[in-house]
Amino acid sequence: MNTDQDQRNQNREQALGELKDCQERTLKTLVPTIIAVGLTSIANRENFAIVTLISSFAILFSSSLYVASLAYKIFRNGVYLEVLNEKDSSTSEKSWNSHLQEFNSLKKPPLIIGRETTTVGVIYLVFSSSFILMFYEIHLLLTCFLGATLAAVAVRIFRLPKLSTKQKEHWEQVLGK
Repeated sequence: MNTDQDQRNQNREQALGELKDCQERTLKTLVPTIIAVGLTSIANRENFAIVTLISSFAILFSSSLYVASLAYKIFRNGVYLEVLNEKDSSTSEKSWNSHLQEFNSLKKPPLIIGRETTTVGVIYLVFSSSFILMFYEIHLLLTCFLGATLAAVAVRIFRLPKLSTKQKEHWEQVLGK
């Protein structure tokens, strides 16, 4: 029979394991995306223009949406660990989260690379802009629509960190804080 502390440690390990897995899958998604964009940019646009346009969109949209879903899980689990650490803070001097907050108050993280999701959002905004610039001459309206769709996923990635406040409230309710 597990004690409350054993259960919290087990929950923490499961959440950390999923965080690590999501972060690894995010990296595995970015590399093929970058290669695919490079290959698409050197494709023979005169003979395969519409196929190249649609396949490029599919690659970018799919990978960006996948990264957005992984980023959501990363923040969900990170906020869970934050709430769990705060709940456990009564049994320890300071939690890891307290140390991290003190560190960040001394030195703010860089704007674009402070969070992985901000970096990924910038990457996908650049990809969506490149997509429009590469294919606007083929079909302007379709290219702008597809590029705007890609940009919308990037904007969603940017918004994920701000949603962690609401997630914290929900986790606090779930954990009975």
